Amino acid sequence: MRGRCAAGGPGRAGSPSGWVNVDDVTVTPSAPNDPQLSSSNATVTALFNWAKTKANSFATQPGASGPINGDPNKQGVYSNTVWAGYPFRPYYYSRDFAHQLVGAHLLGLDAANKTMLRSFAASATPAQGYDPYWSVNFDAKTPGAIDYNSPTSFVRELPAAFELTQKVNDAYTWTGDTDYLNDPALSTFVANTVGPYVSGHTGPIDNGGTPIAQATSGDIFQGVASYNENGATLAESGDAIGSQYQAYLAAAALAKAKGDTTGATTYANNAAQLKSYYNSTWSVDPANPANVVRAYDVNGTAHTDWARRTPGSCR
Repeated sequence: MRGRCAAGGPGRAGSPSGWVNVDDVTVTPSAPNDPQLSSSNATVTALFNWAKTKANSFATQPGASGPINGDPNKQGVYSNTVWAGYPFRPYYYSRDFAHQLVGAHLLGLDAANKTMLRSFAASATPAQGYDPYWSVNFDAKTPGAIDYNSPTSFVRELPAAFELTQKVNDAYTWTGDTDYLNDPALSTFVANTVGPYVSGHTGPIDNGGTPIAQATSGDIFQGVASYNENGATLAESGDAIGSQYQAYLAAAALAKAKGDTTGATTYANNAAQLKSYYNSTWSVDPANPANVVRAYDVNGTAHTDWARRTPGSCR
């Protein structure tokens, strides 16, 4: 077991120089796996080992009581989860979690991966337009208060649902765990994301019969088209389309693994249609075919400039 102490409040802990006060101790389970890196570069090896220990320290203790939404007066029972996001926000985030899933698997944190995926999948209800929560408390069920006001006012970005769908297949591929094929919450989430989630996120862009999820707002609490939270009122973005494509491929692979040849063919065809349309039409600037389009705003204007996340915009 590994403990973390924060200096400052009541309590005592031994130290080489005497006594120090601590106000909080979190006990975290050691990761089951200890992957090794062989490198001739000692700095790379040291950084790898540091990263293992740091990632391990963010795992929660299942069954332990802890604050919900960071409020010590509101306690909940923590599930098998991992801190994913800003260290000063007591949640795990869909985007951060999706990008950490494989690393967590290599550390042996597969139970946490499954719990967290299920929590996002279960949150993607019809009332929310099949958008999952953006952040979840460590009880694996309560949305992060900073990101959630109501089923119609919560942070959501189009790529997230698609990436989480991709991660269901990634987790199955890495582990072979058939829960990723048969768990009702996960299966329903995958089917909804590549079905009514796409068809229900309509917008002003005419894509000639190729289904593409769209947004109509620049407000993250109303839903935006991109992970690039710069306030632009985009309808479609390249990162969301790429994620939608990967979601189709993931749905096809999961269907094939379950013996659903019809579903596998349908999703594979959807992926091929989207890829063809993106390469031949969507990404081509009608005003200057030499430019590559990265997004279209709600007025139908193509954006071909370089874009990056605005400093301080990450949530």
